[in-house]
Amino acid sequence: LIEIRAKAVIESSLSGTLLFLQQTKNIPQWLHNSSNSEIIKTISETENISLTHFDKVWLVKKREMIIRSHYWQNKDLSVEVTIKDESKNYRQYQSKKAIQINILSAHWLIKNRRKGIIEIEHRIIADPNGHIPKWLANRIALKSMWRTLINIENQLPGSHYQKEKLKNIQELGDD
Repeated sequence: LIEIRAKAVIESSLSGTLLFLQQTKNIPQWLHNSSNSEIIKTISETENISLTHFDKVWLVKKREMIIRSHYWQNKDLSVEVTIKDESKNYRQYQSKKAIQINILSAHWLIKNRRKGIIEIEHRIIADPNGHIPKWLANRIALKSMWRTLINIENQLPGSHYQKEKLKNIQELGDD
């Protein structure tokens, strides 16, 4: 199993961050080593099932994950996103040419530092499956998390999502 926890402080609104993270066509631009992402099923405006493909890396074969993501806002205005593995329930979408990543636990916490500045924390425990030496799996996972957060930090502040507002998300300073 691989377990990672990472944090970053980024210029963004809560709505802008959620819209940026949820836009599946945009995911390969910030999620390191992902090549494609698509929504399989929309459950509600705050919950969906998605499939994400990851490219082959050196000795590591192609991977994919099928997840359920759900977000909500807490009374302190922080936003949480839970990610649960759905690979067993959506086998028909799995590729024969990719190894399934099993997500044991994944969570995003997005909170205001001050108006226009958020702190984003991501925690994940996953089983990459397949035959990967532990040292290699750890190295690739840490590098991927690092590059993912750098990509988010570089792309999120200037994204067009900053001009959009989710009706179910209250921003710091809203009345």
